[in-house]
Amino acid sequence: MKTGKPRQKYDVKSFDIGYTKRDNKKPRPPKLPGMAVTVVDNNVERAMRKLKKMLLKEGVMQELRDRRYYQKPSFKKREDKKHAIRRAAKLRREREMEEFGIAPKKKTRR
Repeated sequence: MKTGKPRQKYDVKSFDIGYTKRDNKKPRPPKLPGMAVTVVDNNVERAMRKLKKMLLKEGVMQELRDRRYYQKPSFKKREDKKHAIRRAAKLRREREMEEFGIAPKKKTRR
């Protein structure tokens, strides 16, 4: 769960949508501030993928899942402690594998 000051809001229409040319490549739209994505060549699917990736990186989706049901503060604390223990164990395993020269397991899709 991220805390801190809220995101600054921008008016997307106020930004110049002028394209810049680089090395005779296809012009790239400007990067908009905040959680805004530009739709290029009517490719809405690509814009949706970009927005989804931004939301995941920012932690918005996880926050929504966490806030779906009320959790007592003591439960949150317990869960955070469990995750910290798992993370530390994983790091310890990885260090030991590097130390002994064992290649890490490759993640496979199910």
